Amino acid sequence: MSDKARKIVEWPVAAIDPHPENRPVNDKSPRYAEIRESIRTNGIQQPLIVRTKPGASDRAQCLCGHHRLAIAQELGMATVPVDHRGVVTDAQAFEIMAISNLHIPLTPLEEGQRAAKWLDHYDQDAQAVAAKLGKTARWVVEHAQIYRNLTADWRKAAGEIPAFDRWTAAHWAVIAKLPPRIQGEQLAKFRNNAFCSYDRWSVKELENRIGHKTFLLAKAPFPRESCAGCVNRTGQQPLFLWADTPEGATGDQERCLDVKCWQRKCEKADREAFKRLAQEKGLESPLPLCLLKEPKDCWSKEYDEYRAGVSACRRAHKGLVLCGDVKIVKEGTKGAVPAIVVAGVGKNTVKHVVVQKERTAASRPRPQSVEPTAAELKRRRDQERWDRVCDAAIEKIRAMPAPCSEAILLLTSFIDPPATDPHKISDIIKAWKEDRTQFETMVREWFWSAIVQRGGLDFFDGAREGLEQIGPLFGIDIDAQYQAMVEADARQEELRSRTQTVAVALPKSVKASCDLRVLEDGGAWHGGYAIEIPQGKTDLPADTLGESYPSKAHALKAMAEAAKAALDKLKTRRLCPAALHKQIAGELDKIAKACELELQRTGQGPTPGVCRVCGCTDADCSGCVERTSEPCHWVDKEHTLCSACAGNESRATSHGSPVKPSGLIENPEKIRVEMDKAWKAAVTIKIAQVDGLWYVGWDAHVPGEGSPMPCSTAHHGYTLRNDALSDAHMRLTAWLDGKPGRKGYKHHDAIKEALRVALGAAMDNKSGQGRCDPAPAACDVGCLGCEVPAKSKGKA
Repeated sequence: MSDKARKIVEWPVAAIDPHPENRPVNDKSPRYAEIRESIRTNGIQQPLIVRTKPGASDRAQCLCGHHRLAIAQELGMATVPVDHRGVVTDAQAFEIMAISNLHIPLTPLEEGQRAAKWLDHYDQDAQAVAAKLGKTARWVVEHAQIYRNLTADWRKAAGEIPAFDRWTAAHWAVIAKLPPRIQGEQLAKFRNNAFCSYDRWSVKELENRIGHKTFLLAKAPFPRESCAGCVNRTGQQPLFLWADTPEGATGDQERCLDVKCWQRKCEKADREAFKRLAQEKGLESPLPLCLLKEPKDCWSKEYDEYRAGVSACRRAHKGLVLCGDVKIVKEGTKGAVPAIVVAGVGKNTVKHVVVQKERTAASRPRPQSVEPTAAELKRRRDQERWDRVCDAAIEKIRAMPAPCSEAILLLTSFIDPPATDPHKISDIIKAWKEDRTQFETMVREWFWSAIVQRGGLDFFDGAREGLEQIGPLFGIDIDAQYQAMVEADARQEELRSRTQTVAVALPKSVKASCDLRVLEDGGAWHGGYAIEIPQGKTDLPADTLGESYPSKAHALKAMAEAAKAALDKLKTRRLCPAALHKQIAGELDKIAKACELELQRTGQGPTPGVCRVCGCTDADCSGCVERTSEPCHWVDKEHTLCSACAGNESRATSHGSPVKPSGLIENPEKIRVEMDKAWKAAVTIKIAQVDGLWYVGWDAHVPGEGSPMPCSTAHHGYTLRNDALSDAHMRLTAWLDGKPGRKGYKHHDAIKEALRVALGAAMDNKSGQGRCDPAPAACDVGCLGCEVPAKSKGKA
């Protein structure tokens, strides 16, 4: 560019835009603070380098000096000195930006990103990039390969988790070697162990900790051709990450990276070798014998290898016997049976053994599980209650604003102080030197913001002991809450014991069951049902005291109708065969008819001349005229249903309310979870608000199984919409994880992620820390955001 095109001028700050490919400016870094202090004192001494912005001749685009531009905007400066280069091509702009940023210190991944960009700019010419960076071509290619081979999730995690800032390029190369699927598995392990100090691990320790081993395919006990099309081999990975020369990752040195696949193929090869040797020797049902010797030191590395070897043999061979279980004898000895050695000395040889009656300590089987005693059951119930009380207290504390400094100081005696990044520490130290009041505020806010995160309240000696000490500071009495939960559990147990069950009569050959449940409490009757068929199940608990009915017959009739409606939904979803549906629905109709006859016999049925829905009569149908703009007429012989209410009998007891007699809610809001057609699955969440409380239900279906749950006021009600959606998320996730058939479904994780995204988008911006109303006495899941296992949680 000619000198005429280059000139130093004052340019308005508002007319300068940052370059889109420049790294984001970190306004928390010490370098940013130093530059800001220098500009505040001395002004901008070095002009910014800018060009005419493409497509906007009246604006400039920054090429060098993004920190100075950000500080000028922060300080409210009107103009800044710039070296305006005029119209510059994108290639020339890249050269200017790259050379001006060479002095900036970068992390290994940022260096890899820069190397990858430069290689793309120079058409993958590593020598040219090396000359510009002052590095070797090998260094450029390796760093670029590390960055490119890392998944997007790992790159994102590198910027979010401070512990990764200490990792070198060799650490990242260990992760980049792995195929994308295995990288995802390892990242999940790191996220689930957020308090591990993996920032201090060496490269060797990282390789050992991630539990990933490589295996030479040349030494595989199975045909190597079975791995020809596998992508989890070193030959299919970036070569520079695996060997000093490209030949080191292929040929005889090629290795397998998928540990589970390697184990499965080795176990299959062992079984085939066992069968082949048995056929060659003419043995019928020989015993698989493991001759690995158990080390005496159970804490040694050799003992771990022994346990791993025995476990591998047990996976490959059913009925495995250990050396301590048998005595090796000569052929022909009384009671001797043939055995083939599958591990240890003399592998793949035939031995004759006598099974010993008295087993040694090394081979003695583990004791069978026994039924817990009454004292043990009571202890478990008490522990579960305390867990729920403590978790609810912790959630309440997290929702509070930052307390005073004295409370923060007391908290440090019970919990582990949270970690922070070096930039935050430098800001706190600077505040200590300049303003003690600001220092105290910064420390309190930093400490409290870390505590309210998940896992922040991690007590040294258990949550119960810590909350007993600090609870009064936040107005929390966990002893009183525990006592209230004991009383609620006793109340729930009493209701459960008084529940009456009416089983629907079905033949023994039918692998299904349907029960109707009724409960009398305080002069009112409540109902529920439970339907279980081979393809799925659904239920409506009676002990939650939902919709009330004046008599047992009313409750049974309503529950029969509600159960039939749930059965119809199962049939619609193709979860209930037509023949089974017809059989169960017929029995439910018989029960409903019997209840109706009983009501008519006792004079509790519909009154002739009065509509059983809206209550209008021959003399007064003003309500129907107001709703339909015309008079109504009777549509049944008994004169109990008017034309305005025909087809809407479900409003019979609520007179205009959207709630059915059985508690089912009509026309709830439906949240459909978007899924790929190839998954052959569908999930729809139903949510509605009745009398200020939110109720939730769903229809979930995966191939061969479903989990319909009606949206009903008989279930738990929530004061906040977010709590209801969180409950649906936790219950559906537990259902998806609760059975091997569902968990083994290949789209299992994708369905869970789609469910999480859909429910997260449906939540409002309000807090989700409401309480169940009425408070449930027991619950088998926890609210979204809890970290304690769901089976020991209560709703928060």
